[in-house]
Amino acid sequence: MNDSFLPIFSGGTGRSGTTIVGKLLGRHSKIKCGKPYEIKFLTDVFSLTDLAFGMRDFSSQEISKKSRLYLHFMPLGKYEPRLKKFSGKMLNEWYERKNRLDQDSGLHLGISKKKIKILLRELHDGASQDLEGASRQFFYGFVNAQRQYLGEPNWMDTSPPNIMHASSIYRLLPGAKFIEMQRNPLDTIASVIREPWGPNDFDSAMAWWLRRTSMAEASMVQIPEEQKFILKLEDLIIHDRENSYAKLLDFLNIKDEEIIRNFFDKEMLAEKLHENRWRRDFPNPEEIEERFEQATGVRLTGK
Repeated sequence: MNDSFLPIFSGGTGRSGTTIVGKLLGRHSKIKCGKPYEIKFLTDVFSLTDLAFGMRDFSSQEISKKSRLYLHFMPLGKYEPRLKKFSGKMLNEWYERKNRLDQDSGLHLGISKKKIKILLRELHDGASQDLEGASRQFFYGFVNAQRQYLGEPNWMDTSPPNIMHASSIYRLLPGAKFIEMQRNPLDTIASVIREPWGPNDFDSAMAWWLRRTSMAEASMVQIPEEQKFILKLEDLIIHDRENSYAKLLDFLNIKDEEIIRNFFDKEMLAEKLHENRWRRDFPNPEEIEERFEQATGVRLTGK
């Protein structure tokens, strides 16, 4: 089993560019993006890190009532119930799912259920002796079993919550690198309001953004400086393109290649970013800006 590849995780609040940077980097010969781009099982409720280290505090997070009820009655100090839930979600909820565009986005895109069952048996066998080690080996086994993975030295996932849960991912995978995508918060809020899965009014979306940002800050402070990189989407696309692009490649210790450069030049364009869309989406942008700054204490730039 190849356990020497470097795991790379992009993430952010959501609607902040985590997927587009994955599509960019995934074109490099030294990086393979997961299939799907968001594997879910490192950050969702009853994740692999929850299994390895115990359940997180979900009191301030958006989880289903069913999950909260299960957590309420889950025995403390025993890993078996967590392992059961993790196994069930690997074979069902995470394996077959649709994304926001009603497109297939489950784990079935990159790995067979037969191979997942083999990995789960190995996880069950090793859990009683070394739960953390068995969980780590499950992750490496999963990547190695992906159909499209050919032994590239870097493997990437783009789940937005990666940054909010970076500290637990880092604990499981100490060599991992993290790319924190940041975007103008009001553009992020305007974008998420349009989504069927997110909050649908300004105040709720602002609270959603602030909660996720606070979680990201608390988590990322625990990551060594050389293993984390903040990338502002507007800089990469518009304001500081070449410098941001070069710094990103340098952070990952990879050289520029024609195929990734062509995607950057032809696809990552200003007109696709919709910068300052919030000024068009909200009928009262000046009031919105003032309410945001007063509520969050975040001073917006580039007015």
